[in-house]
Amino acid sequence: MAEAGREHAGLGLFGRDATQWPLQRYGRFMPSGTGEPPGPGLEAGTASSPTWKVFDSNEESGHLVLTIVISGHFFISQGQTLLEGFSLIGSKNWLKIVRRVDCLLFGTTIKNKSRMFRVQFGGDSKARALEHCCGCVQALAQYVPVQAPDGVGPRLGPHPDPLRAGPGPREGCVWSVPLQHGSHGHPEQQQGAPAGSSTPGGRTSLTWLAQNTTDN
Repeated sequence: MAEAGREHAGLGLFGRDATQWPLQRYGRFMPSGTGEPPGPGLEAGTASSPTWKVFDSNEESGHLVLTIVISGHFFISQGQTLLEGFSLIGSKNWLKIVRRVDCLLFGTTIKNKSRMFRVQFGGDSKARALEHCCGCVQALAQYVPVQAPDGVGPRLGPHPDPLRAGPGPREGCVWSVPLQHGSHGHPEQQQGAPAGSSTPGGRTSLTWLAQNTTDN
């Protein structure tokens, strides 16, 4: 496992077949009308208005980790719970990524359904978080262009990206991105997740994924 994943115990689940980076937080865009009741993870707004549901990395809920497996699979997990999962192979046709400082904003469009999520990298210092972000961007750029707006860092990939990230209150990470009209789709959607990977409780076992994706 790469050095970037040595800050928290348990990041080595995928072994040498994956590179992992610690995250400080993960946010999922919640369009209006999702029907999800408000909770501690929901930012300003109500369940009936568009907002972001934010997950923070901590001991109680579990550490957030971004994983890219050598097979091309992409995962975001908190403890043993999978929050995002899909294959990066051919993703440039439906996945857009924007980087700003130590944050990445992801936008997906599949079968005319769009959704967004974002991550902020963790580390024992700001420099360490930036290092983790840069390493992840380099890994992602092997599959899909990564845009860096406003001259922040290099622009990886030849195509312009329609997503935009402006200055935000959390040290360069945008947690109040302008709403995109027509963005919808189930917030729990896990594009490309292996069939049969869900547990009876509706969660996906990260251990099961580790055993089945590294062998592909």
